[in-house]
Amino acid sequence: MLVRFRAAAAAAVTFCLIAVTWVLTDLGGPGVTRLVTHASATAASLATALACGLAASRSRAGARRGWAMLSAAGTCWFLANGVAWSNQKGAGRSLPIPSSSDLGSIPTLLWVLGMLLPLLAVLVFVAPALRRPARVGTMLDGLLVASALLFAAWALVLGPVYSAGQTLELASPLVDIVVASLVLATLTRVRRGARLPWALLLSGLGLLAVGHLAFAYMSVHSDFPGALATSSWLSGCVVLALAAVAPNTDLVLVSGEARPAGLLPALVPYVPVGLAATVAVVSRVELGAEPVLVVAGALVLVLLVARQVVAHLDNEALAAKVDDMVKERTARLATQERHFRSLVRNASDVLTVVDADNVIRYQSASVERVLGFAPGELVGRRIEDLLHPDERVDTLSRLRSSPPSPALPVVIEGRLRHRHGRWCLAETTVSNLLGDDSVRGILLTSRDVADRRRLEHDLRHQALHDPLTGLANRTLLRDRLEHAVARCRRGAESLALVTVDLDDFKLVNDTLGHPAGDRVLVEVARRLLQSVRAGDTVARMGGDEFAILLEHADDATLDLVARRVQSWPRSPIEFDGRTVPIRASVGVATTGGSSFDAEELLRNADLAMYAAKSKGKGGYEVFAPSMHADIVERERREAALHRALREGELVLHYQPVVDVASGCVSGAEALVRWEHPDRGLMLPGDFLPLAEQSELVALIGKFALGEACRQARHWQQCFPHLAPFAVSVNVGPTRQLTSPQLLDEVRQALADTGLEAGTLVLEIAENALMGDESTIVPALHALKGLGVQLALDDFGEGWSSLGRLRSLPVDRLKIDRSLVQEIHSSNEEASVVAAVVAMARSLGVSTVAEGVESFEQLVRLQENGCNEAQGFLLSVPLPPAELEALLTDTNGLLDVVGLARTARQEMADADSR
Repeated sequence: MLVRFRAAAAAAVTFCLIAVTWVLTDLGGPGVTRLVTHASATAASLATALACGLAASRSRAGARRGWAMLSAAGTCWFLANGVAWSNQKGAGRSLPIPSSSDLGSIPTLLWVLGMLLPLLAVLVFVAPALRRPARVGTMLDGLLVASALLFAAWALVLGPVYSAGQTLELASPLVDIVVASLVLATLTRVRRGARLPWALLLSGLGLLAVGHLAFAYMSVHSDFPGALATSSWLSGCVVLALAAVAPNTDLVLVSGEARPAGLLPALVPYVPVGLAATVAVVSRVELGAEPVLVVAGALVLVLLVARQVVAHLDNEALAAKVDDMVKERTARLATQERHFRSLVRNASDVLTVVDADNVIRYQSASVERVLGFAPGELVGRRIEDLLHPDERVDTLSRLRSSPPSPALPVVIEGRLRHRHGRWCLAETTVSNLLGDDSVRGILLTSRDVADRRRLEHDLRHQALHDPLTGLANRTLLRDRLEHAVARCRRGAESLALVTVDLDDFKLVNDTLGHPAGDRVLVEVARRLLQSVRAGDTVARMGGDEFAILLEHADDATLDLVARRVQSWPRSPIEFDGRTVPIRASVGVATTGGSSFDAEELLRNADLAMYAAKSKGKGGYEVFAPSMHADIVERERREAALHRALREGELVLHYQPVVDVASGCVSGAEALVRWEHPDRGLMLPGDFLPLAEQSELVALIGKFALGEACRQARHWQQCFPHLAPFAVSVNVGPTRQLTSPQLLDEVRQALADTGLEAGTLVLEIAENALMGDESTIVPALHALKGLGVQLALDDFGEGWSSLGRLRSLPVDRLKIDRSLVQEIHSSNEEASVVAAVVAMARSLGVSTVAEGVESFEQLVRLQENGCNEAQGFLLSVPLPPAELEALLTDTNGLLDVVGLARTARQEMADADSR
C-alpha cells in the first residue's frame, strides 16, 4: 500500500510541475496554454473522481460516504470542465467559474454541485468529533477558525469583490471557509496514525480555496494573473486524489474528551487568529469601514474569551478528576496493603526471612498452625535449629548457593521440627532477595506436604491397583513384567505368565446382578492369592480376566498353581443362599531363557488361555507356537462369518414336519446354512460351534428368528389349507436363551411379520436345562407368556430334564434321532420311544420324532401314537422356493399313510414266514 502511494505521489508531483510550469511560462502562446489548461483541469478532475471512488470502496461505512461525495464532486468538476472546454473556444478564462452572466448554465450547475458536495463530505468525516462530550469545544474551535478566516479573506479579497457587486463569486470562497473551519477545528482529534490523509485533505481543500479566492479577485482586478488561480486549483485536485490513495483512508477521529497529546493540536485553532491579526496590521484595515470586519473581529475576540473560559473549566474538571483518581488510587493501595497483610497473616504457607548469617529476621503467623511456634518465638534464632540433623548440612548448602532474584527459586523438600518434637515433611521454596533493599534476606516459603504425599501415594496405588479386588491392575503387571523379563535376559532365569479367565461369568451378572458378580470376583481374587507364593504378582486385567506373574517358576510350581485353580469347581462360592460354581480356563506362557518381550509373553498367555477355552471349560493349556496360527485362523473365520451376516450369505433351509396320522405337512423346521462364496453351501456344524464361542450366535439367532417368521407368514397366506402351519426355530443353549434381548427379539419378529404367536415353535436343546434352573425356567415362562410354543429338542439324549419335565412350560417333545434310529434293530429302543410318547401324552405334550429314515421307523412311530415326524425319509431340508413348490404340488409329498400300511403288511408277511 505504501509503495503504491509513493508511486502515485511521484506521478502527481510530476504532473503538477509540468502543468503549472506550462501555465506560468505561457509556452506556445495563449492558444496552446489555454488548451493545456483545459486538458490539465479535466485530467485532474477525473483523477480526483477515480481516486475518491477507490477510497470509498475500501473504507468503512462512515468514511465510505464521505469519499463517495468527494468522488461525485470530482465527477462534477470533470463534466463542467469538459462542457466549458467545448463552449469556451474563444473565452479568456481558463476554467469555468460561476458568474452572474452564465447563471443557470450546465457548467455553473455542475460547479455548484462540485462546491456543495465537498462540504457535505467534510461534515461526514468530522461527525465523530461533533458528538458529546466534545461538541462544545469543537464548535468553539470551528467558529473561532471561521471568524478569523472570514476576517482575513474579507480584508484581502472578499471585501473588494463584494464592493464591486460580484456577489455570486463570493459563494465558493465562503463555502471554502466553512470547510476549512471544520477541518481545522477537528484536527485536534486526529490520531497520530491517520494524520497523513487528513493533512493531504486539508492541503487539497486549502489549494482549492486559494484558487477560488484568486478567481474571485480576478473578477474585479482584470490585471491579476490568472495563472496563479489555475495552478492552485489544479494542485488542489491532485492533492485531493493523493489523500484518497493514502494508506489509511478511514479518517477516524477521536470522539469523547480524549485529545492527542502535543503542542501542535493545541495551537491549530490559533493559527487563523494569528493570520487575521497579521492581515489587520499589514493591510492597515480600518475596522469601522466594513461592518463584516467589525462583526468578524468581535466574534474572534468573544470566541477567544469563550474558548479560554471553556479551557479553564476543562482544566478544573481535569484537576478534580485527577484528584479523585489520586484519592481512589491511594485508597486502593491502602486496601491492597491491608489485603496483603491479611493474606500473609492467614496464609497456610509459612513465610520466613533469614539474613546472610541464617538468622531468622521475620516469621509469619502461620508458623503457629504448622509448627506450633509463636511468630515472635523464632525471630532471632538460627534456621538450622528447625532442620532435621540428617538434612541440615545439605539444606544450608543449598540456601547459601541459591541464585539471587530474578533467577528461578530453589525448591527443597525436607523435615522441619515441630514445637512438640515431631518432624513435619515440608516443601520449601527459597528466593534469594539479599539484593532487594526492601527485604535484604532470603525468603523461605514452606508448606506442609505430608497430606499431599499421602494423597499422591493413594492416587498412585489407585492408578496401579484394581479398586474392586485390590489386586495389581494391567498397568502395574505390565511394568513388573517388563522388569522381570529384563532380569531374565541378564540371568537366564525362568519366568511364567498365567492368564485365568472365568467361564460363563456373564451368566452370573445377567442372572444374579452385578453386585453378586463383584462378590464372585473378590472371592476369586482371594483364592488366586492363596494359590501363589508370597512374591508372585496377581493382577486383574479387566472384567473376569486375571493374570499371575511367576518368577523363578519351574514346572512343579506351574503345575501346582494350575491344579489349585482347576480345583475351584469342587468348592463353589456360596452367598445369600445361592451356590455359584466357578470354572476357569487357564493359559500359561514361559520364557525359558528366550528373548520374549513383555508384550509377546502377554499375547502368548492369552493365546494359550483361548486354546484352553475352545477345548472345553475349565481347561489348562501351555502355549505352543501352533496356537498362534490357530487363533489367526479363528479370527479369520469369525471375520468371514461377520461378513456373511452383513452381506446376506446366511440363508435358511426348511425341513418339513409331517403329521404321522394324516400325512399332511404341519410345519417346517428352519435350519441355517452358509452360502460361502468359495466353499459353497456349508452346514451348521461347520460354523455354528465357532459362533457359539462369541456373540455371533445371538446375531445368527436373531436373523433366523426374523427370517423364519417372515417366510412362515408367507406360506400361511399362500396355503391356507395347511393351517395351522408352524415354523420351528432353534434357540442357542446358553448365550441366546439367557440373553435379556431374546424376549424383545421374539416380540419384535412377531409384530414385524404379523405371524400368530401360536404357530411359532422355539426349540430348546435338552442340555440347555443343565444350567442354572433359577435363570432358565423364568426365561422359558417369559417366552411362553408371549403365546409361542416351546419344544424340548433332542429329548432322550441325556435324560437330564426327565425329572423336572412337569415344571417346564413345554408344548412339544422332539424325540432324539438316536432313539428313533435304533427302532429297526432293537425292540428295547422301540419300547423306549413308546414310553416317551405315552409319558408325553399323559402330560398333554405332543411328540415329534427326529431323524426318520426308514419305513419300519415310520410304522412303529405311527403304532405308538407319535404325533409328528421329520427326517430324510420324508424330505431333506429344502430352500424356501423348493419347499414352496413341494407344498404347491401335493403329489411331490410321500403318502405317509399308504407307506405305513404297505410297510406294516410287509412286516406281517415277514413274520409269518
